Amino acid sequence: MVATIVRAVSATLYALGCVVAVTGCYTYQMVPREAVTPGISVRATLTSPGMVRLEDLLGGPRRIVEGQVVETSSTEVTLLSRTQTAGLPENGFGSPFLRQRIIIQQQEIESVEQRILDRKKTTLFSIVVSAALGVVFVHFFTGGSRGRNPDQPEPGDELIRVP
Repeated sequence: MVATIVRAVSATLYALGCVVAVTGCYTYQMVPREAVTPGISVRATLTSPGMVRLEDLLGGPRRIVEGQVVETSSTEVTLLSRTQTAGLPENGFGSPFLRQRIIIQQQEIESVEQRILDRKKTTLFSIVVSAALGVVFVHFFTGGSRGRNPDQPEPGDELIRVP
């Protein structure tokens, strides 16, 4: 009995740890183009000429490009971003997207927003998930989910067996 409870608590804590480790709530905050440095995740809003120039690479006209900054200079920004690929199915097996480097000229960028972890929302989400896992744990291990014995049919109308 104690070993079962210890295993259940361990599994619950492990599940909670996995959820918290892979989940986070993010927001975007405007930053000046000069503040963009390699390694940060950004969302860039393109100008009309930038949209036209990158249309084929992005798989259609996209005003917003998201990705991780690889390098910057006074004339261009290189992003590692998802781009649509030709020949792969959009439904079914395979992904229609790949990540590749996109070079965007500085004059083609209208604005830049940095992706930042929102600690308040992430903490709130973690608390809600913890509470839900706690309720499930209590429900199952205090007898709330009793199940039934397959040898004892549920009361009700008689079952008719057809040969």
